[in-house]
Amino acid sequence: MNYPYSIYSESEGLLFKCKELIECQDFTHAGSSYLFAMVGLSNENIVLSPGVEEYSLKFSGFDSRLDFDFTINKVIKGDGVFYLDLVVMNSMYEFGALSLLKVINKDDKRIWLDMVRNSKRIYISACYIANGIRNKIEKDCIVIEGKYIHDYYSFYCEFGYSFFNTLGYMGSNLDAFEDCLIGVKKHTENLRVIWKDSSISFKAIDNTIPNEIYKLSSGDIIEIIKEHCDLTLQ
Repeated sequence: MNYPYSIYSESEGLLFKCKELIECQDFTHAGSSYLFAMVGLSNENIVLSPGVEEYSLKFSGFDSRLDFDFTINKVIKGDGVFYLDLVVMNSMYEFGALSLLKVINKDDKRIWLDMVRNSKRIYISACYIANGIRNKIEKDCIVIEGKYIHDYYSFYCEFGYSFFNTLGYMGSNLDAFEDCLIGVKKHTENLRVIWKDSSISFKAIDNTIPNEIYKLSSGDIIEIIKEHCDLTLQ
């Protein structure tokens, strides 16, 4: 039988596998309490310990980009189902990304436009999980549609889409963004970027930078792009 999800513990190794992982609820919206349902268990006679022991989830696809470590707040056992209240650690995973990947279609365009501010992090996480960091592009001139950049996180969404189409990943912070640009530049002799409606998008970015992010502005973004690309602002 196909069990794509595997759960490991630090002390005992592989504990069990399951057919499906379902995202149920983000209780805090701060990453401290996620409820998952694990369905179709290979072994239901497993004792999981809430508290300090660390566990790992591994998925057979996505080149391990969905994998994450976690601790358990609470376990609820149902008929062939484990409901786990988890704290996810050390991962690019954002709660909701797995559900998004199950419904998104490659023909979908800028689906993040229907998402509010920080929820765009879910789309960015889904981009990374699905496709990872890519270095090769099929064009030497990238056109950025600034009218679709409504806030800080949609900047990363639009650049990822413009470089690699739907589910294209170009970072989730400025350091990661620059790393992605450097990777692309290695495979593109003269990388040109045309940023349309740039002044509108600069204002949108500057007005929505999250408080928890170190002080930066759209000017920092421009400097990074200019360092690695031939940038034209329109």
